[in-house]
Amino acid sequence: MALWPPISQTFNLNPSLHIVFTLKPFVGSSIFDGESLLKNFRRVVLPALSKPKNTIPVIDKKDLPAPSRRHRYYTPDEVKLHNSANDCYVSIFYEVFDLTKFIQENYSSLMDPLIKAAGTDISHWFDPNTKDPKTCVLPGTSLLSYFCPNGLYPNIPPAFPDSEWNYNFDIPWWKNTNYKVGKLTKKVRKINIMNTLTEHVDLIECCQEETINEILERYKKYNDHAESYTWKRLQKKLDMDLTLDENDVPDEKDDHFAIYDDDTKNIEAEEYIPVIHLYFNDDLTES
Repeated sequence: MALWPPISQTFNLNPSLHIVFTLKPFVGSSIFDGESLLKNFRRVVLPALSKPKNTIPVIDKKDLPAPSRRHRYYTPDEVKLHNSANDCYVSIFYEVFDLTKFIQENYSSLMDPLIKAAGTDISHWFDPNTKDPKTCVLPGTSLLSYFCPNGLYPNIPPAFPDSEWNYNFDIPWWKNTNYKVGKLTKKVRKINIMNTLTEHVDLIECCQEETINEILERYKKYNDHAESYTWKRLQKKLDMDLTLDENDVPDEKDDHFAIYDDDTKNIEAEEYIPVIHLYFNDDLTES
């Protein structure tokens, strides 16, 4: 008597399903009758790996966002603003990607997970050491596949051989530097900027890694002539090429709240936001 080994094979009986048949070991003749064969097959359906429908949306160019100013660093709130198929930013391990063009030029339902994640951090999709997509074992198959919490997304190979899978890319999008537009800040700083000429104060958010010159660029939406002012903190002129921390402008809120417990944090945090004073130079800069 011969002991037959298990045999697995994948059949594409339905474009939306992958079906795996496994022949269990059994003792007997090498000639199988249909009834015995069916009894020894088991079916595993993997809906998460279903093939996408290649439906192309009609996108009018007027619906695409106007080009926005690029920053070296972005706050999480800035990334959140780009939260649609027509304007899609995501962050991965403090790298910010603009996937708008990628989605529009390669649209299929594979893009749906990226569109759903637009404006968010998706670092949990990737291995922190290799920076490649995480892997997992598919339930009921013992097959190693990729971890896709929102469904299969572009450049991820299918779990089974598939002649229709698109191999036409040099590098996957998450390693394509053409889509990187900046970095996600590791800490958001708030500062009050007071114009001593008008006595007007604006509260702005910036990134701790940004220089005073970069903060000045953010402030220009409040004052087109920001470069016509001398920037000071406690009467000390700031070095425009250094960061807030390097200019000895600490985050006082953190230092203050560190000495209080939760029951005594009743003082408004805004009172501990540092103030930068602007002094007009009387040489009005062209905006």
